Amino acid sequence: MPRAQDVIAGSAALVLQFPETALRSLLKEAPHYWHDFALLMAQRLRVTYKSTEALSAPSAAQRLAGRLLMMADGNGGLNDRQSTILVSQSHLAAMVSLSRQTTNQLLKDLERQQMVRLQFGKVTILDVARLQAVARTTAI
Repeated sequence: MPRAQDVIAGSAALVLQFPETALRSLLKEAPHYWHDFALLMAQRLRVTYKSTEALSAPSAAQRLAGRLLMMADGNGGLNDRQSTILVSQSHLAAMVSLSRQTTNQLLKDLERQQMVRLQFGKVTILDVARLQAVARTTAI
């Protein structure tokens, strides 16, 4: 059955696919794994709600800042230091429903203000607090 989402690994990854019957057998034999699956599903649902909320932001800058923060949080958590996200500008643009050109312009604005650093295929968040402020307001 086709999936509604794409996933792009930013580094080497091992992908496992369990047939439903094997998964059901595992959970029947080791029911304590249900707790882990419930936590995983709750996390996925939380990300879905955050994504929907982020797309409803009134400005393109808010949507972009919000998506960068969400991606950084998913890469092991935000911290006061820098956080690097492996993503192309075209993929990032698609995630926030903007053109690549608009996304590039907004990223360059954020870079000029030293909130992010741009490199080929990656964005490094330099100032989490200021980027969070952009995500909450309409002006960069």
